Amino acid sequence: MATKRAVKLTEARILVYLNQVTDNRKYIKAISLNLGIDYGYCILTLQRMKLKGWVRVAISLADPRKKYYELTNAAPIEASKELIVRSLEKEKNKQSSEAGAGGTNGN
Repeated sequence: MATKRAVKLTEARILVYLNQVTDNRKYIKAISLNLGIDYGYCILTLQRMKLKGWVRVAISLADPRKKYYELTNAAPIEASKELIVRSLEKEKNKQSSEAGAGGTNGN
């Protein structure tokens, strides 16, 4: 029986990004820059995702020294989208409650 692996927020962001882009923005440097993720952390996260079977490495035909990442069928895209939405809603609620608490004095 396969175990369900939890998706972390950074993994979710990368998975959704890879699902949306169709050009050369699938290289580590582009992923890191476009998502604002530290380059080293991005590499470690992609390696972890590769071990989970969510992404695979492909070699560029134009430049064989370059590797890019593709999603596999096992990539939890829907769970990733849901996690991102929940994270954004949580942040929005946090900001709303902070604004409400700081903007009134009880009078």
